[in-house]
Amino acid sequence: MTSVLPPLAQAVSGGLGSVVANTGSYPLDVIATRLQTQRTSSDPKAKKLKPLDIVKDIIHRHGWSGLYAGFASDSLATLISNIFFFYAYSFIRGKLLVRREEIALRLEKLPGPTPFPYPPKDRLPVVLGMREELGAGFLAGVLSRLASTPLSIITVRLQVEQEKAEDDDSIEEKPGIASVVKRLYNEEGLFGFWKGFQSTILLCSNPAITLFLYQLFRRFFLRGANKAIPTPRQAFVGAALSNSIGAHVSF
Repeated sequence: MTSVLPPLAQAVSGGLGSVVANTGSYPLDVIATRLQTQRTSSDPKAKKLKPLDIVKDIIHRHGWSGLYAGFASDSLATLISNIFFFYAYSFIRGKLLVRREEIALRLEKLPGPTPFPYPPKDRLPVVLGMREELGAGFLAGVLSRLASTPLSIITVRLQVEQEKAEDDDSIEEKPGIASVVKRLYNEEGLFGFWKGFQSTILLCSNPAITLFLYQLFRRFFLRGANKAIPTPRQAFVGAALSNSIGAHVSF
């Protein structure tokens, strides 16, 4: 997304917005984790629960708060990931735009016919090409994943270990963030906090494609001042369409 706001303001607003959105969708992540862990169970006689059964089981054991197990660490991971992403994306994209503008100004000063048929005041604003748009989004995605992967791993481990503690009466101490971090470090060392990071790099193409499509939406479907500052409705529609198509392409 492009904005007249400085990179830090875009990063903070994007991060906080993502945390708010995560509040509503987090129970689905908890249910998905339970589904995945029971599918990998080594006990063939273990009863496989359906999503609705899992919801009932969690609420029966822990109340509604059980649907938000590990929410604190996951929200922190979401906040850090999106702050890094939006800051890196707006910063990288801004630098690329400045570079393009500098090249355009140098070309204007060259002798001979100008490559720009219109005077500066009537010229369209400088835009980035497809490779630059995708590259900025992909690099920002890699940086954000690098920062948030440890917290994401801690969140999943916390959910899994809490489920094991529920099923095993011999475990008296309820797993917490500190105990999960200590156990993970003892088992796999420092690099264990970035386990699977290489495979997640492929997922960074999703935000890159999404933001590229959003830029196309603004460029071709918005008019006048709305190109720079879309209305809330335009931003919502553009982001929803871009995210849907981006998810389909990168799935």
